[in-house]
Amino acid sequence: MIVLKDNKAKFGIDFNENKNVLDSLSTITSKSLRNRVAGYITRLLKNESIELEKAENMKKQEQIEEQNEPIDLVTESVSKETLQAETH
Repeated sequence: MIVLKDNKAKFGIDFNENKNVLDSLSTITSKSLRNRVAGYITRLLKNESIELEKAENMKKQEQIEEQNEPIDLVTESVSKETLQAETH
């Protein structure tokens, strides 16, 4: 959709605002067609927003899980011994 591709920053997740933006950018004379296009754009941008939020939440969850992972004491002690041996 060329109108959205070229003017994505002007559109948002509000249907009425998207109708007004379409009125100013396009030559669509049919009210029902304009509403269908505005609805499509609104739905598309809402879905993108939801997917982006899900990805951010998953990333935050992974970071929290990494912070809460138990320390492997055997590996930790071997690493300290190796470091001490290498520094002496």
